[in-house]
Amino acid sequence: MAPAALVATMQSAQMPGPGDCIAALLTLEQYASLAVELGERPERRAEILSRYRVAPAAFEPLCSAWQRRLAEDTGMRDRFERGCAEYRRWLRTVGS
Repeated sequence: MAPAALVATMQSAQMPGPGDCIAALLTLEQYASLAVELGERPERRAEILSRYRVAPAAFEPLCSAWQRRLAEDTGMRDRFERGCAEYRRWLRTVGS
């Protein structure tokens, strides 16, 4: 490939931004369960974040990145909502 063509290809390719890298730390299912757990048990925030290996300082950027991804992809958003509903039902049956 000629250098000019290579540069044009690289410039047109979407490179992941920092938010994409942060969002990649959790799968869609993991993010859904994290969101549900934090919603159901906010008093256990530190414990929950630790279990998911999310540093407190990374939580807001993680949420922002996932919200952007979910806003851009309705199919992904639907899977997220279904995952949240399923995990919420399960979490309520196990109690604790």
